[in-house]
Amino acid sequence: MKQLVVSVAVFIMSASSVLGATNWLPTIPVGTTEVKLDLHSAGFNTNVLGVDQIIPTKLAPIPDGSGRMVVSTMGGLFRIMDADGNISAANSGVYLNTNTAETSIAPFAYGVTSLAFHPDFSNNAAAGFGKFYTLVTEAPKAPAGYDFTPVLAPAVVDPGDAHAAVLVEYTVDPGSIGSDVLVTSGGGQNVTRRELFVAEELDNEHNFGDLAFDANGLLYITTGDGLFDFNGGVNPEAQNAQELGSVLGKVLRIDPLGNSSTNGNYGIVASNVFAADGDANTLGEIYSYGHRNPWRISVDQVSGDVIVGEVGHFNIEEVNVSTNGGNFGWPTMEGSFLINPADGFDLTPDVGDVFATANGITPPVFEYDHEDGKSVTGGFVYRGSQFPALQGKYIFADFQGGDVATSQRLFAGDLATGSFEQLLVAPGSAGLNSPVSFGEDVNGELYVVLIDGQILSINNPDGPVDPLSPVLLNPGFDDFGGSLAEWDTFGSNASARTEAVLNGTHSLKIFGEFNGQENFTGAFQGIAVVEGMDITADAGAFIRSQDTLFGKDNEVFMKLEYYSIVGGVFGSPEFLGETSILIADGTTAEDVWLAHQILDTAPTGAVEARLSFSFRQLNNNNGAIHIDGVSLTAILIGDLDGDGFVGITDLNIVLGAWNQNVPPGNPLADPSGDGFVGIEDLNVVLGNWNAGTPPPAIDLSTIPEPGTLAISLLAMAVFVRRRV
Repeated sequence: MKQLVVSVAVFIMSASSVLGATNWLPTIPVGTTEVKLDLHSAGFNTNVLGVDQIIPTKLAPIPDGSGRMVVSTMGGLFRIMDADGNISAANSGVYLNTNTAETSIAPFAYGVTSLAFHPDFSNNAAAGFGKFYTLVTEAPKAPAGYDFTPVLAPAVVDPGDAHAAVLVEYTVDPGSIGSDVLVTSGGGQNVTRRELFVAEELDNEHNFGDLAFDANGLLYITTGDGLFDFNGGVNPEAQNAQELGSVLGKVLRIDPLGNSSTNGNYGIVASNVFAADGDANTLGEIYSYGHRNPWRISVDQVSGDVIVGEVGHFNIEEVNVSTNGGNFGWPTMEGSFLINPADGFDLTPDVGDVFATANGITPPVFEYDHEDGKSVTGGFVYRGSQFPALQGKYIFADFQGGDVATSQRLFAGDLATGSFEQLLVAPGSAGLNSPVSFGEDVNGELYVVLIDGQILSINNPDGPVDPLSPVLLNPGFDDFGGSLAEWDTFGSNASARTEAVLNGTHSLKIFGEFNGQENFTGAFQGIAVVEGMDITADAGAFIRSQDTLFGKDNEVFMKLEYYSIVGGVFGSPEFLGETSILIADGTTAEDVWLAHQILDTAPTGAVEARLSFSFRQLNNNNGAIHIDGVSLTAILIGDLDGDGFVGITDLNIVLGAWNQNVPPGNPLADPSGDGFVGIEDLNVVLGNWNAGTPPPAIDLSTIPEPGTLAISLLAMAVFVRRRV
């Protein structure tokens, strides 16, 4: 699985080497707009219903007013969730399973790369009713099975690399438009499958990438040039991007509901430049050309701009506004630079766009070099309501990070001026771990799809904060078929696994980053607390012999951290301290579950207690740990009414049941748990008097001090006992 994930990363980045990196362009400036990244959903990289999802690839809203969204995964599962990110309980959240022997052609990262719903999906009077579309790579076909073949082919083709790229249409039965489960065959069939075209690809790089609809129901399809030269040059076959008889290296535009194509399965758009050029050797499907690896595309719902995030070669990442008939220069140009085909690191700036203008090439609207990032992930023009400052700005990211700016980042750009800047990420945000793609909901709000199976929502940090749960959520890592839903992660190697389990079916597995530096990977989750609460954290830890830490300097910590605000940042003023225990190192026994516990008290001012598991790695030492059987409880002793404060109402509960026998352990009036309401229970309440946070209506100055109150109550208690 690790090798497969590495292959997926290469598939997306297309091998952006650090060799020969040069500061070709100005450093991307850091802006002032701050966003908060919150975990929206997770679990899109695990095995579900016997299918390895591998990674999520695209998030698309179902345009039916329900707020539901579907996530495509490279393994062929399409999973459905509601507007809040809750994966459907039906069929383990699997909306559609397209995984077959034909599509399972690993070990390289072939599979489903995109998903798009027709704008008229829910309009029963329209031809697009119930239709959605996917791109998938499949095993090679017989020559007659292809609608398109490369104009230029490599001299030697590795049979293991050749494959087919297939555009597929699914049509949902009218009665199942609102269903969370689609079935393609058998007695429960409620969706039909139709292939629109099949294209031959001879290499395992730069495949067909993405899908997007415009408001008129025309479908845009991005295609890579199909090849990559790991030796540093530019393959001659990359010239397919300039060949107008090839679908490779293009943005295509078709009418999926038409029938004027050569195979009769879709329509050629008459307004496409090359559909009306009178040349039988050009393909009418082509909208723009000269693209290298246009991994992600979107259509702005207001302006109609078609925007492409195009992964670069060895030097330049670019964002292009695709135009009808436009040429974007590859493989002659990389961004706004001329490229030496024999040495991909050798660029010449096209000063003043002289060469581009003379040759009809459209320069990128945004570009940056590999000091700032090495694999652009295209996004969307922001049309939501949370960020007025970002309205109309194009939001995108970098998948890998650069030679200087090593972390993955978000950017916002002005398409009219060509200026763009880095977005600030608010403290307490979830980690931005290798963004694969973006998603846009029906309200124009944006989401980031991560390689680790998580979906993050982009929120305004000044907006309302969701209240913390008083209890730990998904403590067994079994929700949504096994995931880290409700948990935040840091580093890139935290996941829900089935290799070693204490309770349920999954555990948390964490290991290091292997970056040659001290690094930390792990997961955490907070619960709501008030000061004075007794906190108990429990967990089991297991080191498999094949994941051994023996004799190594790796360490694993279990921590309770406290914050004065929800979502506070470690080490900041809102951080109130921590209690930490070492739960594993190079001396820890293997192949046995070991129990660990922290007993603590929430400090003054605490509103969040955060349980964290952290794997500390030095010197690239390998090893891993599994965590399961996790619990985190917070009890305010004496808070009988549950209002987070020990005061007069709790005292009244005790007095109201004075001298009564109650079922043992009844917390309502018997906090001592001895089955009798008496002086022991009174002592519990008085011993924690004024603990917690008083409700707004309580004036502490009107409440007697515990000492004075105790004298009066003891006298009353003696009087009551004598009467009895």
